[in-house]
Amino acid sequence: EQLSFPGSAEFARVVLLLVEALAQQPPLILSQHQAVTQELLPALVSAALSEPDASSSSSTSAAAPPGSAPAGAGGSQRYVCLKAVGDIVAVLMADKSLYDPAAQTGGRSTKAAHAAALTKQLHELLVRQLLPKMHLLLADRDPVPQASIRLARVVMTHNPAFAVILHRLNLTSRLVACLAPSSPHLSAHSVNLIRCIVHGSDLDFEHLYEVGLAGRLAGAGGPIPHPP
Repeated sequence: EQLSFPGSAEFARVVLLLVEALAQQPPLILSQHQAVTQELLPALVSAALSEPDASSSSSTSAAAPPGSAPAGAGGSQRYVCLKAVGDIVAVLMADKSLYDPAAQTGGRSTKAAHAAALTKQLHELLVRQLLPKMHLLLADRDPVPQASIRLARVVMTHNPAFAVILHRLNLTSRLVACLAPSSPHLSAHSVNLIRCIVHGSDLDFEHLYEVGLAGRLAGAGGPIPHPP
C-alpha cells in the first residue's frame, strides 16, 4: 500500500532499513518464528509483488549498477523485500525442528505437529504466491532477478523436491538460460540453483537436456561472477 502523508517517503525508507536489519538476526527470527511466518513473510511477499515491474516503471529511471538496489523507493522496496524473504526463509528452513516436509500435522508429537504447520505455511507462501511470479521477477531490473534466483536456490538447497514445482511452473528453461555467458543473471547463485535442480528428486533429465543444459554448462565454463 502506497503511503501518502508528510514524511511518508522517509518513513518507508526507515521501514525498509528495519526489515533489512531484522532479516540479519537469525536468533530473533527463530524465537519469533510464528509471527515471522504468519505475519511478516506474507507482508514482505505482498509488498514485493505489489510493486510495478520494470516494464511499467518510468523509462527515464536510471539503471541500477549490478549489486545495488535500484534508485527510488519502488525498485528498492522490491529488492529489499525479496532479499529479506530469502534471508528469513533460509533461517527457517535450516532449522529442522521448525521445517520438516516429512512431519505429519496429526502426529502424536507436539513438536512434529508444530513443524508440519509451519512447513505448510511456508510451502503455501512459496507455491501459491511467490514462485508463480518468478517469470516477472526475472524480467525486472537488476538486482531483483538475482534476489529471486538466490531465493529459489535457498529453497532448493533445503528441499530438492521443489525442482518439480519449478518444472511445472515452466521455470526450468528460464533458469537454465541464466547460465549463458551473455546472460546478466549468470552468477554463483544461478549455477548453484541449477546444480540443485539437477539433483532434485523425480526430475525428468531428458527435459533438462531439451532446454539446453549441456550447452549452457559448456559455455559457462569460465569464471562465474560472484553475486552480492
